[in-house]
Amino acid sequence: MLHAVKHFARDGYGNTSLDDIAASVGIKKASLYHYIRTKEDLLYEIQALLAQEVLDEVGSLLETASTPQEKVTAFFRAAFRLVARRQAEMTIFLNETQTLRAKSKRWREINAKRGAYQDLFEEVLVEGTAAGAFRELPTTLTALAMLGAVTWAYRWYSPGGLGPDEIADLYVDIFLNGINTAA
Repeated sequence: MLHAVKHFARDGYGNTSLDDIAASVGIKKASLYHYIRTKEDLLYEIQALLAQEVLDEVGSLLETASTPQEKVTAFFRAAFRLVARRQAEMTIFLNETQTLRAKSKRWREINAKRGAYQDLFEEVLVEGTAAGAFRELPTTLTALAMLGAVTWAYRWYSPGGLGPDEIADLYVDIFLNGINTAA
């Protein structure tokens, strides 16, 4: 699967053939069929593993978060840690969102996990608004803006600068406190 990840992330799913993957592994394409049925099987496995990993990471960090602000931090840290650890897989996950055949069981499964992630974040926003920690804003639009900014890091993140938790904390500060100076 590592060779498929490398090719899909670099060249895109549509521009990668099973011949490319087999050559990268050092086997004949026919031998690859011993392990997989289709190229889509590889894409599905990558997407399914990543979708579950992000839900697990968020769940683990949410267990220790008690305030709405800590819960936002948990989400952001989970996302940035995942980008740092699995940038190539994140590239595939986000670039190939619509590649799995629409309406297939696989597509529905991946989409359900994506939806669960967003729903969980929206719950944090609703809880924070109800507690008076966040001001009232359209929940879904706010969630999409915040999660979109965080997930875009797969395009620019580079190891060697700030660490994933430091970047996440900076994003939390920007989102929760803004960039205006005190009046």
